[in-house]
Amino acid sequence: MSKLTVDNSTVYISRADGKDFEPTRLTITENYVGNNGVLHLRTELGDDNSATDKVVINGNTSGTTRVKVTNAGGSGAYTLNGIEIISVEGESNGEFIKDSRIFAGAYEYSLTRGNTEATNKNWYLTNFQATSGGETNSGGSSAPTVAPTPVLRPEAGSYVANLAAANTLFVMRLNDRAGETRYIDPVTEQERSSRLWLRQIGGHNAWRDSNGQLRTTSHRYVSQLGADLLTGGFTDSDSWRLGVLAGYARDYNSTHSSVSDYRSKGSVRGYSAGLYATWFAYDISKKGAYIDAWAQYSWFKNSVKGDELAYESYSAKGATVSLEAGYGFALNKSFGLEAAKYTWIFQPQAQAIWMGVDHNAHTEANGSRIENDANNNIQTRLGFRSFIRTQEKNSGPHGDDFEPFVEMNWIHNSKDFAVSMNGVKVEQDGARNLGEIKLGVNGNLNPAASVWGNVGVQLGDNGYNDTAVMVGLKYKF
Repeated sequence: MSKLTVDNSTVYISRADGKDFEPTRLTITENYVGNNGVLHLRTELGDDNSATDKVVINGNTSGTTRVKVTNAGGSGAYTLNGIEIISVEGESNGEFIKDSRIFAGAYEYSLTRGNTEATNKNWYLTNFQATSGGETNSGGSSAPTVAPTPVLRPEAGSYVANLAAANTLFVMRLNDRAGETRYIDPVTEQERSSRLWLRQIGGHNAWRDSNGQLRTTSHRYVSQLGADLLTGGFTDSDSWRLGVLAGYARDYNSTHSSVSDYRSKGSVRGYSAGLYATWFAYDISKKGAYIDAWAQYSWFKNSVKGDELAYESYSAKGATVSLEAGYGFALNKSFGLEAAKYTWIFQPQAQAIWMGVDHNAHTEANGSRIENDANNNIQTRLGFRSFIRTQEKNSGPHGDDFEPFVEMNWIHNSKDFAVSMNGVKVEQDGARNLGEIKLGVNGNLNPAASVWGNVGVQLGDNGYNDTAVMVGLKYKF
């Protein structure tokens, strides 16, 4: 072809619907002019050596042309110089602009000019972000030091956020469901604790991926209901209880890429059911040892929707299991407060949670394969809870009127939540080690009902943060 002017029209370099990709080379011996037209190419999106349609222009280029690239089965790979799709021998004054998103697997591709004197007339598909340093060369001038990093799709953040939510939404501690203070049974005048409980949680979470490109924020709501089915004791002072629980939760997240400026939204909705068992050495006073265990199985429906991409839906399910223990010390004697109206209790705690919620490998409409890359995370917690209780001789007709408390914890995750997209791992950053503080209060409404509420904040590396507000209610029929 001698000349080509693309004037408000589309030129298909090869058959866009062909199943067997055979790259086509279009050679223009003279000049090319773009006037709001579109060049449609097919490329097997991968590394620099990927098979691709190509336009070779021996003359000059001018005007503006949009370029649409369809992936011809490539699974995505890191590029160094890029995939050359337009070659210009003459004056390269024309501008070629990406018409829509170009992506494969975990990578987002851009259409850019070559970055060297030998290649700056040509146009390439690249998936790296070059960052410049200030290193000085031997001639004394400042030469940039290029440290390219791959550009990731924002959908990766949504998949990771969905996985993290599915494994953590229903996680609890003993005091999340046993927040009651004591009350006095109006008939027997004995101290009792409640049987039926309900808790509601609202939370916000924010984090970045390990490359620092993707920022994800999420909002969650959790409702859990449970009841003690069996209670008893081995001695006059201890007690044990067995119960059942069920829950509903939803989580909405949004990921933004600071490099490509594309966004993705994810969601998780699901249910859980399980059992719990608790033993107290001294149930009423909360002094001494306690052991708590629970196991839950959860079912979730997840979704991901990226800019300009198809809606993706998939399911996840699995179990979470917890073992927790602690020991309460009364500190009044240590601080000379034996005659005080209140008892100050310091309770060191430890907890380990196995997280086994997983989703089957999901293949997107574009062919990218998404897999869980963080199976069987174990989350451990070490910390303490310090609270004040009314001494028995000073209890009112309803038992304790209120019980303020503070918790401080160190939380460790054995793995970062992560997914692989066509074999490329993308992971959450900053949550491996977390510091937590929680403030709250428990109180009695009447002889049969108690309520509690608290606010907790978790902080990690690289801007990771999580804030949660919880309210709970217990009632004895």
